[in-house]
Amino acid sequence: MQHALMVALWMAVTSTTAFWLWRSKLVAHIKGIPISFIFMVLAILTVLCKSANGWFMLVLGCGGYFAYQLVPRLRPFRLLLILIPVYCLLRITGVLEAATVESFASQLLDAERVDSLVIRLVQEDLFVAKTLEQPLLGWGGYERGWPIDPQTGRKAVQMIDALRLIAFNTRGALGLAALLATMMVGPWMVLRGPSVRIGFLESTSLVTVLLSLVVLMFMVDTLFNGMINTMFILTSGALCTYGSTVASEKR
Repeated sequence: MQHALMVALWMAVTSTTAFWLWRSKLVAHIKGIPISFIFMVLAILTVLCKSANGWFMLVLGCGGYFAYQLVPRLRPFRLLLILIPVYCLLRITGVLEAATVESFASQLLDAERVDSLVIRLVQEDLFVAKTLEQPLLGWGGYERGWPIDPQTGRKAVQMIDALRLIAFNTRGALGLAALLATMMVGPWMVLRGPSVRIGFLESTSLVTVLLSLVVLMFMVDTLFNGMINTMFILTSGALCTYGSTVASEKR
């Protein structure tokens, strides 16, 4: 994989999947190994990745199972789905300032990880300001949208992290909207109904909700990181197919 952060996200996703299959009793063993033991090993490895994004996604994913069992109509998952584009909009418009995000993060993370987040927020503000000069279609490739220090004529920052920021800078608002739509239409088709369980096997419903959560975990990660794993794109496409099939059967 491209980066240790990408590995941490993958480990959190695999741990989440094992946890859901264990707690729902859909899977008891894999090649004779108890699924509970597999989950514990995966969870420990996720923690040992020593990455805040992995820790957060592990808590989000495992906590999502209890939300699925306790909260009616999948409201927490819908809320998470909505919050992703809302966060993008609030940061682009400047309504949600970097200092606010930093202050919130400092209450949860240690100084080293907060400093890493601050670097990303500085990048974000500089790239957003540059992109707003060409907001609709962005600057295209060849680093034409890279913010430049007016005093030195050099790059104001040396790298860019967030995938949604890369999409916004190079392809503008249309590109960012296309990225969000491509990845989130599938989960939305699964989660949008009054209840995805009506008329379907409980196991099938649980798996599709789990896969929707997996895609949303990836999209949350792309708010700050830019590593692409094609497995999440494949999962989103599978959810689109499933949602289309369900819609046609209901009609």
